[in-house]
Amino acid sequence: MDTYGYKSYFGERQGFLPRVRLVAAQQRWEIGSGEHPALVNPNMDVLKSEQRRVFEDIRYDGPYSGLSVSPTGNIYGHNLATDVGYQALLPQLYPVCLSPLFVKDLAGRIVYTGLQATVGEKDWTANNRDVLFPKECRVVDENVQGAELLENVFLTSFRFLDMSEGFSGHPADDPYNAVAGFYEQPNLYPYKMRLDTFYIDGWRLPQTQMLFVQTDGVMSRGAEEAGADLMRRWAERPEGQSYEAFYESLGEVYFDGLFNKGCTLIPTVEACNGYNKVGRGFELEDYWPGRAVKGLHDIAERRTSDAPEGTILEVLSPGYALGHRIELAKVAVSDGAQYVSSNQQDADPRVIDIRLPHQRSSVKWGSCWLPTAPKHFEAPAIWGWEEDSGHFVQMRGPVWDPLHYYYASVDKVLASYENRLLPDNQWLVSVPEEMRLRFYPAVEMRGFDVADKDELERRRNDKINPLTMLKRFDDGKFSCDVGYHPLPLQFEYELDNWWFPALHPANRHIGELSFKLEDRVVPVVTPKTTPQEYTAVVNPPEEAPWIAAFEHMQVPRTVAVENYPQLYRYRGQLTLADIKSVSFIHLEYQYLDNVTATGQIEYDPRDFEQVENAFPTLYQQLRFMDAGAAERSALRQKLFVDHYDDYVMAWWSGAAPETLASLVGGEKDKRASLPRAATMGVGNV
Repeated sequence: MDTYGYKSYFGERQGFLPRVRLVAAQQRWEIGSGEHPALVNPNMDVLKSEQRRVFEDIRYDGPYSGLSVSPTGNIYGHNLATDVGYQALLPQLYPVCLSPLFVKDLAGRIVYTGLQATVGEKDWTANNRDVLFPKECRVVDENVQGAELLENVFLTSFRFLDMSEGFSGHPADDPYNAVAGFYEQPNLYPYKMRLDTFYIDGWRLPQTQMLFVQTDGVMSRGAEEAGADLMRRWAERPEGQSYEAFYESLGEVYFDGLFNKGCTLIPTVEACNGYNKVGRGFELEDYWPGRAVKGLHDIAERRTSDAPEGTILEVLSPGYALGHRIELAKVAVSDGAQYVSSNQQDADPRVIDIRLPHQRSSVKWGSCWLPTAPKHFEAPAIWGWEEDSGHFVQMRGPVWDPLHYYYASVDKVLASYENRLLPDNQWLVSVPEEMRLRFYPAVEMRGFDVADKDELERRRNDKINPLTMLKRFDDGKFSCDVGYHPLPLQFEYELDNWWFPALHPANRHIGELSFKLEDRVVPVVTPKTTPQEYTAVVNPPEEAPWIAAFEHMQVPRTVAVENYPQLYRYRGQLTLADIKSVSFIHLEYQYLDNVTATGQIEYDPRDFEQVENAFPTLYQQLRFMDAGAAERSALRQKLFVDHYDDYVMAWWSGAAPETLASLVGGEKDKRASLPRAATMGVGNV
């Protein structure tokens, strides 16, 4: 039975089921047990959505119960990962969000994105990967249990900069020596209570410029006939009839029928990528019509207009998308020459510094910017899959990255977790109505987050989620300016080379910074909280006096790298000794003899029948993964224990683990050489 009295698993005798649940499967990768998306056999479809029956309420408590939706339903809305590094030392293990399960297509449909953390060429059925969804995606409709919760509840995990309550860890290289988890200079991190979510402000689904096409159970001939019928009706419409009138005359039922036959109308003026009309108080006043998208629209004419550039002014001929080809919609668009923002008095936004970690954003200079004024929200945030890494990221627009920026919405989300729990499922939190039709900028932070043992006890006693010892101390003063909030290195989970080294800034294809943008790059924040101010209000557990120890504090300085020396990992140079001095790298001891592919399955003949009946071919996939997962976990442990210096350098530089594999076999002469000093990026900090 869990915190709120619900069943922890379906077979549990105690507890009950919540009356409201979001039923959608998610993948949770246990990195510490050796699991990783790279281990999935591409020739086995078991982890694909058609095998997983993603929207079925499967109540299965067999050897691998991770395949069933939990009794509380899906409460995070993401594919997830956990590890046995620094996470293992914290009061509460909150999973890391790898990719959102739900996004919107260009027409506004909600689309389920599937169970893989990354996608590649094999995941598309046609050569239209920029504008069509991967083949394992599914449309979410009213038949999905709990679909009405989407954009009505928060779907987020948390990346809180907690410390351990005491000596709770046992490192792999010295399992009999208990260690504690902490980081230096906590007074320089005013923003400690961070959200971990792809959903803007914790609830708004990412908007893409891609189109969903139904391909399951669809015959290409029938889809072609549906497209031909649409074009015939357009040709036979009354002379001079506009697209809008044509659409209304056919009605939603007709276009839904096309969609179900595998023919999706390409949205034009009704597309969900139009500019926003934003009031001076950040309120959403209205939308401009949709904008043309390369690969979906053929721009036949550009006209002088007061609409933003690219806005569709007239549909000259509709278009449609099939699973195997696209008939472009012909449109006339605005050239933007007469567009004047109603917020033109606002300065242009600063662009994010992609040399620093932005694992959920494009690495094209100027494509994403930090929104601090109403004008900065006029262009919409657009998301999609990055071609190089295969990760789902923000492609352009006002950046949403609560891991590294403090937004005005963060405190509203956290407050809601104390007073807006759904009575029918207390793991879910409703979105306040006042958050819906407005935008939340990045702002200065008033006060600072501090550790307090009494806060942890309060949350435990009152069953408040998230469980943390952090709370806000509001002294009425701003603790920092607006800018980039670095994470302590141990909290940049995704950049760990055992996770996704492709997201490490050193491994992303970052171009040269244009001289036009040099003066518009978002700076790193300058913290203001002194050691005296911080230690005066910190209240550590008795077993963790270092949390308040003055020697672990630092007087704030004006140079970013002096406040946050971990920035050398991305823009600078350090020796191995210096790297060790600024890094806290923990790996919890693992009993390797017990490691399996999932950490949950034991190979017994009776298990095979149970798993196979519930999930055909799953057992074969798990057996395939087992060898790779066990080997990966063992390699990591042995490198940490026997080749720590190499482990540290690979972790720091984002080197793939395979580059060190030969060390375990004693073949040092054959290993890939790693520098004893690492240089990453360019520029000064």
